[in-house]
Amino acid sequence: MERTVELMELLEARERRAARQRELLEQYRRPVISLCMNIAGPVKRSPVICRGFREGQARLSAALGAARIPVLFQEEKIADTGCEALWVADGPGRQVKALCAVLEERDGLGRLLDLDVLDREAPEGRWDRESLGFPPRPCLICGRRGRVCASRRVHPAEELQEKTAEIFRAFFARQDREHLAALAMRALLYEVSAAPKPGLVDRANNGSHRDMDLFRFLDSASALLPYWLRAVEIGQETGTVEYGRVKAIRMELGPEEDPLAENASGELVWIDPVQIEPEEQENRQDFAVEQEATLPQDPDLRAKLNGFARKVAGYYGLTGAEVTVEWKDDKGEVDSDVAGGSAADALVLSAGDR
Repeated sequence: MERTVELMELLEARERRAARQRELLEQYRRPVISLCMNIAGPVKRSPVICRGFREGQARLSAALGAARIPVLFQEEKIADTGCEALWVADGPGRQVKALCAVLEERDGLGRLLDLDVLDREAPEGRWDRESLGFPPRPCLICGRRGRVCASRRVHPAEELQEKTAEIFRAFFARQDREHLAALAMRALLYEVSAAPKPGLVDRANNGSHRDMDLFRFLDSASALLPYWLRAVEIGQETGTVEYGRVKAIRMELGPEEDPLAENASGELVWIDPVQIEPEEQENRQDFAVEQEATLPQDPDLRAKLNGFARKVAGYYGLTGAEVTVEWKDDKGEVDSDVAGGSAADALVLSAGDR
């Protein structure tokens, strides 16, 4: 649960951490790594902050492992005053600090990591990044020297908090996209690997398929990865299942059937249902189709796209609904010369037929 902390609580936590660092230095006589989070404001612990902290620990572990530096001891503390971890590394303190400085500069999330290396052999008891040739840490907001902006309180805490939240959102959105897309890919590969499956493609045979075998299935599954990534991204951006379904329908059509595939100059922006007032609805719902660039003049191509919009209506369960397809010009006005017109007489799949 998130809780605001007072200044005295933070100072006391800092003193306890410093005392523990001294104990570990005395006990192991090896470099001690202190990992904390750079979080502005009175709230130092939240689910997303803890998630960022875990990511920082994973990165530190990977970096030390790649450098073949053993970890002799590690502990962590998750408290209202913040997330803390202390590691003892069995390696040269100078090298350990260089690895930590690289992690801090890796990306936006790295900017939120605070990695100090305390060492009995270091000047003043700790290694300084600038003494190793690394630049001073920049300000989150303006990019100038961070310590200067912090000491002078150049930027309001609210602005720093918003920037921190933005960094977390961007990083974990990308991480979640990659993770969920990988799960979808793994599900496909696991499915084709399961055998026996009478009539279906598996690792033993092609079943009843003449146009599909194991290797073609693997190629197809690999080709779908960009679409899984994009599908997750759409869900993150819109937060609506319907929009994701619309895009998924277009993916299902494939390049030969996709009515937009032949029109390289244009890109489908959205297909979104516009609700009509209940007293006027009478089982009707309109769809608007927008395109960024040149609209196709070919009547057959427009007919394909109109059919695509009707298929979307079917996925929304609009049985017998009227679907209106409108083409707009560069001024945002409906262009009657290329209008798809009414599709009231067209087939719209019911929920049972989908």
